[in-house]
Amino acid sequence: MDKYGWIIITSDLMVGLVKQEDYHLELNDLKEAVGGYIDIVHAFRQPYRFVVNDNAIAESLPWNPYASALYGSDIYGDVCLVSAIPPLGGYEEPDIYALPLRVAEEMHTAICSSMKRFRERINASGIDPLGGSETGGPEPHE
Repeated sequence: MDKYGWIIITSDLMVGLVKQEDYHLELNDLKEAVGGYIDIVHAFRQPYRFVVNDNAIAESLPWNPYASALYGSDIYGDVCLVSAIPPLGGYEEPDIYALPLRVAEEMHTAICSSMKRFRERINASGIDPLGGSETGGPEPHE
C-alpha cells in the first residue's frame, strides 16, 4: 500500500504525483524525472526541496515558469518536489525524502489548482511564457 509520494512539476506546466510504499527516494527515479544528474535546492519554503537537473542550462532544457515563480529565481527543466524532513524524525543521507501521501496529495491538489489559475493568467495576458530564448523564458545565466 502506498504511504508516501512526491510531486513532479514540468516545464510545460503539468503536475504529476508519484506514489510509493516508503519514504526513501530512489536516485534513478529522480534522475529519470529531471532528465539527468540531480541537484537539490531549497523550494519555496521549509521543509521542502526541489530536485532539479544539475546540467539544465548546458543541456538547453526549457524554462520552468511555474517552478521559477515558486522558487523566486529561474529554474530550467522539470523539477521534483520532495521533503527535507524524514518521517521518523531522524536524519539520514541524503537529506531528501518522499512526503507522507496525505501531504503529497493535498499539495498536488493545491498545485494543480494554482497551476490552472497560472495558465489562465498567462493565456489572458497573451504572453508566451515559453517564448523568448531557445529554451523559453529569460536567457539563462550561470
